[in-house]
Amino acid sequence: MSENQVMVSVCCLTFNHEKFIRRALEGFVMQKTDFPFEVIVHDDASTDGTAAVIREFEEKYPHIIKPVYQTENQHSKGVKIFNTHVLPRATGRYAALCEGDDYWTDEYKLQKQVDAMEKHPECFMCVHRVKEVYMDETPNGAELPLKPLETGVIDSRRMMELCLEYNFHTSSFFFTMEEYKEYRRNPPEFSRLSTVGDMPCLMYFGQLGSVYYLDDTMSCYRRGVPGSWSVKYKEQTVEKMAAYRRRLFRVYRSFDEFTGQKYHALYAELIASHLAAAVILEKKAVQMLKKENREYFMLLSRAKQVYMLAGMVFPRLMQKHYHSRQVARLAERGL
Repeated sequence: MSENQVMVSVCCLTFNHEKFIRRALEGFVMQKTDFPFEVIVHDDASTDGTAAVIREFEEKYPHIIKPVYQTENQHSKGVKIFNTHVLPRATGRYAALCEGDDYWTDEYKLQKQVDAMEKHPECFMCVHRVKEVYMDETPNGAELPLKPLETGVIDSRRMMELCLEYNFHTSSFFFTMEEYKEYRRNPPEFSRLSTVGDMPCLMYFGQLGSVYYLDDTMSCYRRGVPGSWSVKYKEQTVEKMAAYRRRLFRVYRSFDEFTGQKYHALYAELIASHLAAAVILEKKAVQMLKKENREYFMLLSRAKQVYMLAGMVFPRLMQKHYHSRQVARLAERGL
């Protein structure tokens, strides 16, 4: 590999992040590495001052910042932004992700991740610890992963266990470029079904091979940003939340089929739980007793089975109770 060849392509998508994009760009350009890297930052026709901030960094760091400025919003037109505008420009051996409202905090982040991946060619992905913060960058006391983990290789089985919960954030994602481009070009059905990109990506790379974990806090996940998933979920109506949970049921069931049910013992109860949530919210809990769903009903815990039975007798009451409980849980986390 030539010493001038780009080792890492940092991919950053941004839209109306005027208040946050400077922090993200600062985290990129502060990286200290013994290899060249590039930052492909895609602005999707922001209507605020996001593009102006990017241009400022482009002028100051032309060898690093490689912007793509849109005049028409691509997301609203259904364009696959990564495949169409970002990855064709990426020349690195590895890909690192960070959205425009999150930011990196460790100046050696890229160096550490490259070193880990070069030392462990059996790994196709590397992740690390991430701190959660409010919009003003005040820590909210939470970190990902949720459970203590030691630095080292995570095998597929263990990674599948960790994917049962939200343990790794996008700002830590680091991949071999060849495998990442293949995943983006030919996404499996479970990924296409999902309305979010991080969890299916983790599941795909987790089943593909080992993942390397660094127990260093090297980035921050900004919670509560307008338009973010957490805000959208909190504001969901009963109908939208029901549709979301039914979609998750299809996503995880599709993943189970994609892997030939290799991890069925791990995911069966989760699949059942999403279906149960959907029918409660739809006031159709009785559907759990249908022949095609009876297996899922039997996989639920005794407490959840009782909850479902209550939903069959008092559908409207249990629908309201479940929706209120989900919103309250987000409020407890300060979302």
